[in-house]
Amino acid sequence: MKTGMWLIVVLMLTSVSFATTVSVGGCVTGVTNYTTIQAAINASLPGDTVDVCPGTYSEALTITIPLTVVGVQSGFGDRAIVQGVFNSASVTIPGGQYGFRVQPSSNTVFPQILIQNTGPVNLTNLTVDGNGGGLDTVGVYYQNSSGTVNHVAEHGGHSFGFWLENDTATLLNVTVTNSVVSSRIVSFSSSSTLSVVSSGNDLSSGDVTFYAYQTTGTLSSNAIRFAAYGILIDFGSSFSVAQNTIVSQGGESKIRLGSAGNSVTNNYLSGGMEVAGIVLDPGANNNTISKNTVRFGRLGGTMGTAISFDCGLTGNTVKNNTVEDQTIGIAHVPLSGNVVGPNMFFNADTVTTSCP
Repeated sequence: MKTGMWLIVVLMLTSVSFATTVSVGGCVTGVTNYTTIQAAINASLPGDTVDVCPGTYSEALTITIPLTVVGVQSGFGDRAIVQGVFNSASVTIPGGQYGFRVQPSSNTVFPQILIQNTGPVNLTNLTVDGNGGGLDTVGVYYQNSSGTVNHVAEHGGHSFGFWLENDTATLLNVTVTNSVVSSRIVSFSSSSTLSVVSSGNDLSSGDVTFYAYQTTGTLSSNAIRFAAYGILIDFGSSFSVAQNTIVSQGGESKIRLGSAGNSVTNNYLSGGMEVAGIVLDPGANNNTISKNTVRFGRLGGTMGTAISFDCGLTGNTVKNNTVEDQTIGIAHVPLSGNVVGPNMFFNADTVTTSCP
């Protein structure tokens, strides 16, 4: 009887898979080393860790199992660079109408790091360099996958810094935190099953820094610069947007809502605005805009508007905001159906205007 029990225990132990660590670049001892990151990925089992030594790795990566990829310090070096080589991957654009100034030119994008149909995949302490980038290139593409991006630097001219997409029926979560992103972040789900957290990042783009379509999540404590549109929450999305700093000297709006059920609180917005600091487009009902500071809307000699409504909106609460140095504090306020005030105004030519 005892012999039989011991046999069962031995069989159970031999069936257990233990996570291991492999290395790339030769700086880590006591583990198996590889010369390329993809070779290390291919040799890994689900749940393993790939340590990447400082250096430049000119390769495109594809990850299809749960994995952690970490850049490690060696001597005085602490930068593992994935540079300038791209995969190709299809994207899903519903009904031919994806969105607003963020769609690729076709149904194909070209990611440097492609994470596909798996999760969690965690990336830490890596530099993703597009080396000049090109049309429809992507730094990191999470396709139907989950995971965390932490302390990753993306630059080098990508069309999209991060493309986060889920077209499955399973709710997936992706977190981008403590990272430097020089191109657009797109979060998109054709099935409304993607939740995204962007927190503590430095985001910059000449266009839209963060775009959401049919996704939910949190945008908090990000620093956003040089954007035509800082944050654009589009159709079917619902986000908490809190404690972000958006500063630029041009652009149409800092935060733009095209969906219902968002909370925009405790953000600081400054710099020139052609349209407004916070814009509520058609469909932006039942949102809360509170405790934000919108300052200095002068652009081309004309000051702007702090907060602007579409006239058909209802259910919005706009209160306890601070508005300073604007032509109009709050524009196009619907005659009924919304709560507007109290708000504080300083050096505003006109406090509010109403819809016809």
